[in-house]
Amino acid sequence: MSKLCITLAVGMYISVYALLGFGREPSRIEFLMSKSRPQLIIFSADWCGPCQAAKKAMKESMDLKRIVDSYDVVQYNFDIAIPMRRKYTVKKVPTFILV
Repeated sequence: MSKLCITLAVGMYISVYALLGFGREPSRIEFLMSKSRPQLIIFSADWCGPCQAAKKAMKESMDLKRIVDSYDVVQYNFDIAIPMRRKYTVKKVPTFILV
């Protein structure tokens, strides 16, 4: 009986882990790093005022849009992408990393 409970608990943990995107993110970032174009990794949050202002500026300013379009942009939600946040030691938002 206890083996069944442990198996179900591990299965649920893996399902939630994959559902939140943690299982996919490292492979996604490794795929993007294998491309020839440089990557712009952006960590932001929905509750962050400066993050929202930066997103708006990147969409509206033609000069910024031209610069951002020259990169492969990868955006992560600061609250959800905890493994990637740890990998790049991101402690504040917004954070922009060029790889």
